[in-house]
Amino acid sequence: MKETMNRVTMEDMKLEAVKRLEILEKMGGVEDVKKLWRNGKVCYTEPIAFGVSESDVLKVGVIYTSNENKKIQKFIESFETRLKCVAYYGIFTPTNFGELIQILYVSSHKEEWEDDRKELKYGCPTAYCGFLNADIGEIGSIHVEMAGGGLIRIM
Repeated sequence: MKETMNRVTMEDMKLEAVKRLEILEKMGGVEDVKKLWRNGKVCYTEPIAFGVSESDVLKVGVIYTSNENKKIQKFIESFETRLKCVAYYGIFTPTNFGELIQILYVSSHKEEWEDDRKELKYGCPTAYCGFLNADIGEIGSIHVEMAGGGLIRIM
């Protein structure tokens, strides 16, 4: 088999990203996320909790676009360039030890895409988890669910 037959193009990865955004829609995600992504804006959510006690809390994933936060936009662009991938969604979590960003993305490893879609459907996508204020991060599975139309990470 020729090497060029195995090569994945940026367009292939973008088409795969649309498939994954459609999965998020079926999970209860906001339809506009896909429209915004097609216009060059990666959406991310920030979980907000409302409640009167620790046991009675409503969590909502508030949706933003990456261009609303220059630090997040720059981080995503750098990540895509470094890994030669396409980011399609993010989850931002401010913590006591730094600003954590989880990036859902399409890799250039087409042979993994079918499994990646299955894992996303079950709420366990592969993501890059890193800190905006430090050059520390790793790739692995995370547990997510829809909350108020936005994706949140379950810790």
